[in-house]
Amino acid sequence: MSSHILLRDIPATTIPTGERCILPSGAAVDITQTLGGNVTVRVDRGLYRIEREHTEAISGIRRTRRRRVRPPSLPNRRSGRR
Repeated sequence: MSSHILLRDIPATTIPTGERCILPSGAAVDITQTLGGNVTVRVDRGLYRIEREHTEAISGIRRTRRRRVRPPSLPNRRSGRR
């Protein structure tokens, strides 16, 4: 786990109940997991999920761009036919 400070108030989801709440600016959080750009953090009150669009407000987190993966090209089934 790595410790970080919240740079602004952040909406979050309580784990496991799914209730919405606000984590206050200046709160110390420990990152327990990152998945798909979303971050799970532990604070003194429990576990919370922070959505990808709010992760820039966690000190020391570098937001990575999602890479688009192109499907492999398939041969044109009609090639050679007229």
